[in-house]
Amino acid sequence: MEMKGYSYIQAVIAVTSVASLCFSSYFFLSTFDLLHSNPPHSDIIRLPYGRRDHTFISDDVPLYFPSQAGLAAMFIEETVHYSFDDAGYNEWWIGEAEGNGTVRLGPQNRLFSVSFWHQLHCLRVMHAGFKAEVVSLDDLLHAQHCLNLLRQWILCHADTALEPNDFTQRNFKYDRGNQLHVCNDWDTLYAEVSQNWHDWVRTWQLKNFNATTEDN
Repeated sequence: MEMKGYSYIQAVIAVTSVASLCFSSYFFLSTFDLLHSNPPHSDIIRLPYGRRDHTFISDDVPLYFPSQAGLAAMFIEETVHYSFDDAGYNEWWIGEAEGNGTVRLGPQNRLFSVSFWHQLHCLRVMHAGFKAEVVSLDDLLHAQHCLNLLRQWILCHADTALEPNDFTQRNFKYDRGNQLHVCNDWDTLYAEVSQNWHDWVRTWQLKNFNATTEDN
């Protein structure tokens, strides 16, 4: 079949090429408009992340501790530890990071607390309150503060892992759990925060040693 000097196949190729060119142009222009247009309104506040030029003056500080911790798997299950006796109370304090979860950052070694340890502190407060025979008003207000913070932290880190069946109907005495969750690598975070503390102690000791030497 001939079409005015062109074969049918040549005509199809020509039409296809023109269509492809038109589609590519349309896609390019649409993408250009999308990249340069104003984003749709959203109530989500998008904050800058990853800046490395903070002054550490006033509120010009990072949002997060600069950790290299990745992800880790954790099986959630029942345990005989962390009970309401003296042994369980002591277990809550095993493995506490040096410096109580505080870190020093910036040229002036500004003090910060890592939220992870604030959360653990609140859990310890709740555990101690359940164990105590007498609770003061200050302790009660502290526990109320911690309950509210734990509520907000849970919402902030909303876990979408699926649990089998209805957890309210399970007998945890026999059904021990063993549910897999994906978590932040807390072992690495412990090591990093402890290393930060040791670095700060060495800096502080060296500063005071030099000051003492100059005075003498």
